[in-house]
Amino acid sequence: MQNRSAMIRERSKSVKSQAVHAALLVSLALLAAACVAAEGEPALGEVMATPGLPIDSSAYQPSAAGPNAAAANGVAPGAPTTAAGAAPAPAGNDPAAAMGSDPAAAAMGSDPAASGAAGAPADATTDPAATGAAGAAAATDPSATIDPSAAAPASAPASGGTLTISFTTVDLRGRYAPRNIGAVWVATGSGSFVKTLERWAGVRANHLSKWNAASGGWSSFFGFGATDDELDAVSRATLTSHQMHSLTWDMVGNDGAVVPDGSYKVMVEMTDNETGSAVGEVAFDKGPGAVNLSGQTSAAFTGFNLDYQP
Repeated sequence: MQNRSAMIRERSKSVKSQAVHAALLVSLALLAAACVAAEGEPALGEVMATPGLPIDSSAYQPSAAGPNAAAANGVAPGAPTTAAGAAPAPAGNDPAAAMGSDPAAAAMGSDPAASGAAGAPADATTDPAATGAAGAAAATDPSATIDPSAAAPASAPASGGTLTISFTTVDLRGRYAPRNIGAVWVATGSGSFVKTLERWAGVRANHLSKWNAASGGWSSFFGFGATDDELDAVSRATLTSHQMHSLTWDMVGNDGAVVPDGSYKVMVEMTDNETGSAVGEVAFDKGPGAVNLSGQTSAAFTGFNLDYQP
C-alpha cells in the first residue's frame, strides 16, 4: 500500500515537471517571436508567402547572427529591412528617387513639349481644335487668357414685350342702349386673326359679325368645348352701360408662342342695337422700339390709348 502511494506521488511530480517544462518552452517561443518582430524580420524558419503562389523555402535565408543581424549589417535596430536584410533607401532625400532614375523622364513632367512628344493623349486643354479659336492661344501659351467676349453668348429667352390698351365705348343710342356688347381682338397688318383679348356679350354675341368672321366665334356651352382663344381671353356678360376697358397682352398667341415682330392692329367691335355694329382699329408695329399712342377715336370708341414696351 505504501509502495503504491509512493508511485502515485512520483508520477504526479513527473507530470507537474513536464507541464512546467512545456510552459517554459512556450514562453521562450513567444519571447523569441516578439524580439524578431521588433527587429522587423520574419521569425526563424518562417517564409513570406504570396497567397496563391507556391512557397519556396530557399527564397529567404534567416540571418545567422540572430537578433543582432540588423546591427551587424549596418542597419539601425527597428528599421524596416528588405529580404536581403538591408534597409531601403529613403526616397525623400534623393530627388532622382522621387522622380525616377531617368532625369530626362523627370523633366518631361515640367516640359509641355516633352510630355506631348512622349505620346500624352490630346484633350481639350492641348488641342486648339477642341477648344476653338478663342481657346487656341491659352492652350499653347500658359500665360495667355481667354477673352470672355470671344466666347459665343448664351441665347436669351424670347421676350415678346407687353401691350397695354384702354378705351371707352361710344353710345350708339341703339335699341338696347346703354346696354351693349362687344369684342376686342388683335390681327396682323394684313388682317389675319391672331387672338381675342376680350368679349362681353351674352346670347346676342352673334350680332358681332366682324369678330365672329375673324375668330370663328365661340361655340362652347357653359365652358364645355371652349377653344384656346376663349380660355385665354377676358369674357364677360352684356354690359349695362358704356364704360372704360383696360387690357394687357403679353404678345403670346393662341399657340403659346410669342408672335413675331411686324405690323399689327387692335380691332374693336361693339353695338347696342339689334342690327349693325361699330368697328374701330388702331395699328402699331411690334419690334425693338416702344410704341405709345393716345387719344385715338373711331365710331366704336373714344380716348383709345396704346402702349407697347418690347
